[in-house]
Amino acid sequence: MAKVSIGVPVYNVAEYLPQCLDSILNQTFQDFEVILVDDGSTDNSFEICQEYVAKDSRFRLIHQKNKGIAGVRNTIIKNVKTEYIAWVDSDDWIEENYLKLLVDTQEKTDADMVTMGHKVYQDGTVYIANYAERFGKYQNSEGAIPAKYRIEDLIRFNLMLPAYWGE
Repeated sequence: MAKVSIGVPVYNVAEYLPQCLDSILNQTFQDFEVILVDDGSTDNSFEICQEYVAKDSRFRLIHQKNKGIAGVRNTIIKNVKTEYIAWVDSDDWIEENYLKLLVDTQEKTDADMVTMGHKVYQDGTVYIANYAERFGKYQNSEGAIPAKYRIEDLIRFNLMLPAYWGE
């Protein structure tokens, strides 16, 4: 059994999907499975997913009628059998050390949830999101944010930490 499940919601993202899935394949941490859920795409996203399932046994594909993002995430969660779950949106791509950083940080800190910043690619330029000013005062010496602040942020959006795809 793999250590990490990567949940990838898929809906009409054929233009971006290969880059996303290739970035997952190129991870330095290789003990993972990928759960792709096609939410009734009308473009060729489903066919692209099938190609990746055919070439790598760690990829699993579920096709369902359109249920929206919450329905897709619920389907993914129901199919997770691993110790950890990470999320990658199908129109994004991840750095090759993404999973290694998440797993190493969790094992070092024993955190219930690990999150990280992100980069934005726009008009040929990469912008790095800097959350240190927003939540740095809440971090402990390991760079972890206590759960009470993370939960408060989920309720009030005070810290504006990344969404599912950054965890």
